[in-house]
Amino acid sequence: MGGLDRLSFWSRPVNELREILKNRPGPLFVHCGTGQRACSLSLAASGLDADSIFEESAKLGFPVWDERLRVFLKSQRIAGSREKHA
Repeated sequence: MGGLDRLSFWSRPVNELREILKNRPGPLFVHCGTGQRACSLSLAASGLDADSIFEESAKLGFPVWDERLRVFLKSQRIAGSREKHA
């Protein structure tokens, strides 16, 4: 298992997190070691496209530095994502 195949395991947690966010009546605490995964995957679950995720996560203080995560977010069209319109 290599390359993007290894990264595709993030698609399932994003989709599961989307369902949890959609059905949860109140706030939800999502965390990871440095915050970049929790922040970016939560933003992905909310439907943002990759460029918006990078922008918003940086504004929130959790820029996406992990190149594998950046590649994943750029390469996956996560179900329900809101694409940017120019």
